[in-house]
Amino acid sequence: TRASEVYSGRFSFAGKVVICDGRSPFEMTPPSEEWAAALLGFGWLRHLRAAESGITRANARSLVDEWIALQGSWHSTAWKSEILSRRIISWLSQAPLILHDADVYFYRRFLRSLTRQVRYLRHTVSESREGVHRMQALIALTYAALSMAGQIRHLRNATKKLGDELESQILPDGGHVSRNPGALIDLLIDLLPLKQAFSARNVPPPPPLLNAIDRMMPMLRFFRHDDGNFALFNGMGPTAADLMATILAY
Repeated sequence: TRASEVYSGRFSFAGKVVICDGRSPFEMTPPSEEWAAALLGFGWLRHLRAAESGITRANARSLVDEWIALQGSWHSTAWKSEILSRRIISWLSQAPLILHDADVYFYRRFLRSLTRQVRYLRHTVSESREGVHRMQALIALTYAALSMAGQIRHLRNATKKLGDELESQILPDGGHVSRNPGALIDLLIDLLPLKQAFSARNVPPPPPLLNAIDRMMPMLRFFRHDDGNFALFNGMGPTAADLMATILAY
C-alpha cells in the first residue's frame, strides 16, 4: 500500500500528506519539519523494496536521481546531520533495490553522491547534536566504512569513536543517558543490523558494541508494559509497534 502511494506521488509522513501531481516531492513545500525529515531520510524506500518489482526499482532510482539533481549539492534541511545520517543508512540498506539493473551512468552518479555525503558527515560529525543524533551519525559512518569500496581504511577510526560514544551514552543498567525509553528503540534498530554487517564482512564486532546491545535489550523489556507499549516519561511518545516487533525478532 505504501509503495503504491509513493508510486502515485502521494507522500504521507508524520501525519501529513502531500500529493505531488507530477512534480518531484523534493520541489514541494514541506507541511512540517517532521514530514521533511521523513522524506529526506529516505527510510520509506523499504516500502518499495517490500513490493520489489521492475516498476518499484525504477521508481526508487527516479526518486534518488531527483534528489541528487535538486538537493545533492546542498540543501539546508537535507544536509542536517541527523537527516544525512538516516539517508546514508537508507541508501546503503536499500542499495540492492536502487542499483539492481541500473545503468552505469546512474550507478556512478549514485556512488559519487553517496561518497560525497559520507565525506561531509565525517568532517562535520563533531558538530552534530549530542546524544542520539551524534550516535546515529557515527553508526552511519561505520556502516559506510563496512559497506563501501575505498572506505574500509576509515573503519578503525569510526569504530573507536562509536565505541567511545556507546560507553558515554549507554549507562551500566542499559538505559540511555537521556533516560528517554524511545532512545533505546531508535538506537537498537540501527545497532542490531550493524552487528550483523560486521559478521558479514568477517570483521569482529567491537566489544563496546556487543556490550551495549547486551545491556540495552533487558532494559528495553523492562520499559515495556504487558500491552506492548512503552512507559511514557522523559520524552517517550507513542510506541512504534513495528520497530519494537523487529527489534524483539532479533
